[in-house]
Amino acid sequence: NLYLWATMNTTDDGVYPMDSAFKRRWSFEHIGIDDGEEKMESVMLPTSIGWLNGISWNQLRCAINDKLRSQIGQFREDQLLGPFFFKIDELSNPLLFKNKLLDYLHQHVLRHNPSVLFLDEYTSASFSKLNRDFESRNVFKPEILTLVGDGEE
Repeated sequence: NLYLWATMNTTDDGVYPMDSAFKRRWSFEHIGIDDGEEKMESVMLPTSIGWLNGISWNQLRCAINDKLRSQIGQFREDQLLGPFFFKIDELSNPLLFKNKLLDYLHQHVLRHNPSVLFLDEYTSASFSKLNRDFESRNVFKPEILTLVGDGEE
């Protein structure tokens, strides 16, 4: 009796699809991007980032995911933000939250087209400017917070 638990995110560099002969010998279960999100419903974003006050992690990540999904054919599901992208302590620490979120979105998901999520002034600006401004003002396109405000998830 052997159980092997493993995860695979095809977005990560250096990960190749598993050989079909190997896959035939094991059972697989797909875990959807939003599975378990109810466990994070009450987790709020850092209150010290004023423009995010009163917004939950699930609201923000769903608004970001909705915007990415609306770009037909540009983003795969494994590039979206899952409910457990952050640990609870990362969500309560404004520096950890900001650095991890912006690095992932700007440097990995949107490296070729930051204008999908970010205001025009951040599409050609350095990552440093985006990172610096995040704590004092909304750096996302207006429709991101509109999606949050409408309660769409």
